[in-house]
Amino acid sequence: MNKKDLIKKSIDENLISKDEILTNILKRVNEERITTNSDIDIMILTLISRKDMCGYEILKEIEIKFRGSFTLKEGGVYPILHGLEGEGLLTSYWIEDEINKKYYRLTDIGREYMSKKEESTDYNKSTRRALNLEGMGWK
Repeated sequence: MNKKDLIKKSIDENLISKDEILTNILKRVNEERITTNSDIDIMILTLISRKDMCGYEILKEIEIKFRGSFTLKEGGVYPILHGLEGEGLLTSYWIEDEINKKYYRLTDIGREYMSKKEESTDYNKSTRRALNLEGMGWK
């Protein structure tokens, strides 16, 4: 769904306040993200299941793993990470170093979600291979 349609649908529901409209837009964006980005979500969760990572590390791992055939920009990874955190699949913490970095860790709910996905026929061996997830911690 494009931005214009998303906003139009959100406003067409006779919502009165800006807060109601914004909340509805965010709800629809999250629903859209869940239905369209599940492969990317699984890829990010798989990376984080191996070790806690910051957004930059995730971007670099994806770049290396896909040898440039698929890239994810900073503007794409952080909304996904925030969405996964909002769903309770990830938790975050800050490490203060030369540069403060926000790291993400899989929660128990995230581990359970990954376990269910591993058993799912939607994410069978050929799908994982196509996503280049073989060797990324998925057995």
